[in-house]
Amino acid sequence: MKTSKVLFSLITILILLTNGIIQSQHEINRGYASSPLSVVINEIAWMGTSLNYNSEWIELYNNSATEIILDGWVLIAGDGSPEIVLQGSIAANGYFLLERTDDSSTNITADQVYTGSLENSGETLTLYDSTNIQTRNLIDQVDMWHAGNNTTKSTMERTDGTIEGNVPTNWNDSISLYTGGYGTPRALNSKSNNPNRKVKATPLELTEHTLDGNVISLNLQNDTYSTNVASSITLNNPPPGTLIGSVERYNDYSVHVTLQYDGTNFDVDITNFSFTVLDNGLVGTGNLTSNSITVKAMNTVEGTQGYTATGDSYPTLIEMTGYNIREKRLYINSALHTEKDVTNKTATFYYFIKVYDEFSNVIGNLGDISNPIAVTGNLGSSDVDIKNINLLLTQDLPAAYRIVIVIKSVSIN
Repeated sequence: MKTSKVLFSLITILILLTNGIIQSQHEINRGYASSPLSVVINEIAWMGTSLNYNSEWIELYNNSATEIILDGWVLIAGDGSPEIVLQGSIAANGYFLLERTDDSSTNITADQVYTGSLENSGETLTLYDSTNIQTRNLIDQVDMWHAGNNTTKSTMERTDGTIEGNVPTNWNDSISLYTGGYGTPRALNSKSNNPNRKVKATPLELTEHTLDGNVISLNLQNDTYSTNVASSITLNNPPPGTLIGSVERYNDYSVHVTLQYDGTNFDVDITNFSFTVLDNGLVGTGNLTSNSITVKAMNTVEGTQGYTATGDSYPTLIEMTGYNIREKRLYINSALHTEKDVTNKTATFYYFIKVYDEFSNVIGNLGDISNPIAVTGNLGSSDVDIKNINLLLTQDLPAAYRIVIVIKSVSIN
């Protein structure tokens, strides 16, 4: 009798804790969505595939940033077939692929196989977070086939997972080729407004001396680069004289952009240099702008300049504007002046450049005393500007250096 009283007490406590309902273990452990559209019906191959019209498949997408347990959820058609009681879980911002009858509808492994066909004339599909009609919540619904093509076997794909599935303009025919026609099983839709799409640029910091020839990686999250991405990348707030030299599509998710810098000097650090990838270079819909990159100005490098005058001709400017650390290439701007009479005539300067380290060793030169460089000014001008001189060094540029321009002679003609 004592044993019976103990058992009766335990049952009484259990009923009190469950408000008079003894729940099954399956019901207790099922996963609830935080809100409607937490998980959405993302893509539907209601027409099957080019290999078999019975090879229908449905894709779900998790809009949330957390994994959701789908055990006990149900996806049901308006006519009752198919009725799919879900099993398993869907990763944060991930996909869940359902394939009809067997795991051969696509070349992607299914998360679950179901039975029951979709009517080509249209269906209503509803996603609930429980099989219990009294307690379940409606998570998402598609009221008819708003897109998809039975001839081309293009799936019906959702544009924006944050907009309800009953909105006709929120659906498109897929334009991404796969083994069964056009579709993106368990992958980003061919035209998607996924709010989690991002592009990250690295490295996060450059210097003026490393701009030219530097390679920036633009890495995608929740999107894919199209084949014409090279023409879709633009620069925002670039350092003066900086352009895109080349673009290489490294893979579906990464592009390498090589910068081209002409040596134009700037004195203030640039903190808001970024890249925009236009949507014609992406599978998804909408432009993507990267994080900002900081570019340190040249005044962070110490150096001195000097010159040797020949008679009444001399440089009035010697300015290092950039340094390509990878190629050991120095960029220089200069201005040369002569006091000679150039009325109705032109001045031709013959000069050469030497670069010295802190120990007065020559580490680079352009021209020499026996083979100087010639540059001619405009008619009647006693000055000539020389832009973007590039000089190859024999070693890395040291912290202390000296640039010397020697004018060998000036001819007036």
